[in-house]
Amino acid sequence: MRMKKPAVVLATAALMTLAACGGGSGTKSSEGNATMGEGGNAGSFKNADAKAPVAVPSDAAKGGTFTVLTNQVPSTLDPTQAYYVDSTAILSDLVLRSLTQYAYDAKTNDMQLIPDMATDLGRPSQDNKSWTFTLRDGLKYEDGTPVKAEDVAYAVKRSFAIAELPDGPTYQTTFFLDGDKYKGPFKDKGQYKGVVVKGNDITIKMRRPFTDMDYYASFPAFTAIPQAKDNPQTYGDKPLATGPYKFADYKPGSELKLVKNDQWDPNTDPGRIQAVDGWDFKFGQDTAKLENVIINDQGSAQTTLTYDNVSASSYRSISSDKSRLVTGTSPCTYMWFIDMTKI
Repeated sequence: MRMKKPAVVLATAALMTLAACGGGSGTKSSEGNATMGEGGNAGSFKNADAKAPVAVPSDAAKGGTFTVLTNQVPSTLDPTQAYYVDSTAILSDLVLRSLTQYAYDAKTNDMQLIPDMATDLGRPSQDNKSWTFTLRDGLKYEDGTPVKAEDVAYAVKRSFAIAELPDGPTYQTTFFLDGDKYKGPFKDKGQYKGVVVKGNDITIKMRRPFTDMDYYASFPAFTAIPQAKDNPQTYGDKPLATGPYKFADYKPGSELKLVKNDQWDPNTDPGRIQAVDGWDFKFGQDTAKLENVIINDQGSAQTTLTYDNVSASSYRSISSDKSRLVTGTSPCTYMWFIDMTKI
């Protein structure tokens, strides 16, 4: 695969579209250059009727490997612990599927919450104290075994294991039934009453109304994890893929190589594509060196990108070619605090 010009900062339809504090989207121009405009809105947009499969753009280059250089180092790639932009986006957009997901809509230029492993965005009770999600048929792990509703329920229970799996999102401890008492499946061997499975239905019960469960269900913590294959110390080194790509080789703090997951079925996924053959993430890179690689536009730089902010020293040369620089949006809220003592 060859691009006429490198993408300095690129968030494709399959990368960096979901993040705790970041986001974006990508398209491909008629000239074949990887491009992106000002980025779509990120936030409350929903499309419960999104259908699979996603059409791969007719002018998109297929095959080859994208190299991603970044000075960032993901703190973890365990789905329960994933909470930051890099780890959440890599897992959610490429490797793991959750009950819901975010996807870019080119027609409306916004990020939309759409179904993922679930058939819809969830069905709340009238008092918003329980949510029911129905698992799609035909979902498989990378080893070919079917995804079960019980595996999603186990992932929900696993999210309470804060002692063993710290630093992940913790809204479940506030809103889910017995969230202030239940300590997860490793410490508490008893039955957790807050999640109930019936056939393909997973019902999550609340101890207080929670109107945003459909958004929360997009985090990697709400993927599927088979309990028999879980080890909290090592699962993040090679989580079982349900998305279009799977781990081929992972050196924590250094490099992650992804290859195609041949068990992923695009007919069950309304938000992802599988155009390239693989992804090669190189973490902890020197900013000046990685920018130099991309700016020089030689050899493998043609298919190399970074999601880092552009440094001040390189901004002028990079921004001179608008097709090489992406200005994206962020779902973070930034606030100015007024000094009331001077008013």
